[in-house]
Amino acid sequence: MPPYLEGLPVFMDWSRNRFYAVHQDESDGVMALVQLFRGVEFTGPMDVDVGPDGQIYVLEFDKG
Repeated sequence: MPPYLEGLPVFMDWSRNRFYAVHQDESDGVMALVQLFRGVEFTGPMDVDVGPDGQIYVLEFDKG
């Protein structure tokens, strides 16, 4: 995982084919959503995992 994502919640938006990191305040309130992996085109990301090598693996649903 990239160091800037350490400790941040990350989620994927299947309908928009995007990933976001959530920046929170001290009370766990959402301060900002930051889109991740700009420039990478996903097709219905369904599952994501971080492998033992630190790489991010994404399973996508083919809509065509």
